[in-house]
Amino acid sequence: MIINRTVLLGFITSVFLWSCSKGDDSTSSPVQAELNGTWKVTSYYFDGRVSTNFQEDFSYYDYTGTAGQMDLTMIFTTNQNYTFDGYYFLDNTITTDEGDFYAFTDYHTVADDGIWTIENNSIDLIVNGEETNIGISQLTQSQLILRINTNTSVTAANNTTTTDTSKHETFILERLN
Repeated sequence: MIINRTVLLGFITSVFLWSCSKGDDSTSSPVQAELNGTWKVTSYYFDGRVSTNFQEDFSYYDYTGTAGQMDLTMIFTTNQNYTFDGYYFLDNTITTDEGDFYAFTDYHTVADDGIWTIENNSIDLIVNGEETNIGISQLTQSQLILRINTNTSVTAANNTTTTDTSKHETFILERLN
């Protein structure tokens, strides 16, 4: 019986070591190319939630947005300059905690200039003095997928109302040059 336990323990150890030594793609960097260049936004969407606590009365609404017709370009230059320019139509939905549903479309223009840096799997943008951290989900020679997650909490001066907002944005871009 001792031999069987020893053999079993040795087998389990060798399987464990073998499985740990294999390359694990889940830890490899999504950054497989240079960011510099001109990128066209092919898809933009977001979702989020706004929660309000007013004197112990809690309510929320969920919201989504998907860009339809658009012409958006991001440029990242080798000297760390950043430009985001264009327009898009946004299809929005709002669903309240009571089940009410609202849908509407609005038009947006973008004309941002700033500076950027990249470190590991994220880009730091500074536009008009405000810094935004953007996660890189994928960066290849032809495709760039960016994600921005923001969370804010605001409490009224009289401490009667707190509003929490979360938003998760995704940009999918293709390289033009």
